[in-house]
Parts: sequence; C-alpha cells; structure tokens
Amino acid sequence: MDYFYLQISAQHTVLLLDNNS
Repeated sequence: MDYFYLQISAQHTVLLLDNNS
C-alpha cells in the first residue's frame, strides 16, 4: 500500500515538474 502510494506521489510530482517546465 505505502509503496503504491509513493509511486503515485512520484508520478504526480514528475507530471507537475513537466508541466512547470
């Protein structure tokens, strides 16, 4: 569960960074 949540968090952060760039 925690690992899955971390994966989603990481993906979300990457998407945000891509959008900002």
